Amino acid sequence: MEIRQLKYFVAIIDCGSLSGAAREVFVAQSALSKQVLELEKELGVQLLHRSRNGVSATDPGKVFYEYAQGILKHLQDARVAVLDSAQTLSGSVVVALPQSVASPLALPLLRAVAAHYPHISLNLNEELTGNLFEQLLYGRIDLALFTDVGLPAEIAFSPLLQEDFYWLSAATDPQPPGTGALTLEQA
Repeated sequence: MEIRQLKYFVAIIDCGSLSGAAREVFVAQSALSKQVLELEKELGVQLLHRSRNGVSATDPGKVFYEYAQGILKHLQDARVAVLDSAQTLSGSVVVALPQSVASPLALPLLRAVAAHYPHISLNLNEELTGNLFEQLLYGRIDLALFTDVGLPAEIAFSPLLQEDFYWLSAATDPQPPGTGALTLEQA
């Protein structure tokens, strides 16, 4: 028994005629008829009533039709599931965060990954910035977040954000922020 025979049989019942089914599955009517005869021979029962008005399922044909539909549906579901799994990111990723940003970033990062990539297991490590390079180079972590402190050539990076820092002082101070450079003594 072949999948194409199941498709042909279901098409014949759905169309109510061999000619209509042949057009639907793009097969010559004689080839379609031959495949149904092979099915009937293999099963040892007549599946179709043939008449001038078309074809209809016999009682065994009705039973076979239900199963054939289910099998074809399962095959389609399997095809979709396999394609989905091939396109779905999954696995485990170890990300290291410097201690200075681990607390404010850990929970939002975990939530974002869980929402957008439910099949990814994210493990967060809190590390000293000085240890991040070594952890990456030895494969103990997959990704790290840190500031540009002279990146070694062995490490690929992508800038994540740029942050501006400002000196703040009380308005009554002699040198308000933004009015010029401060000397170390003034700071």
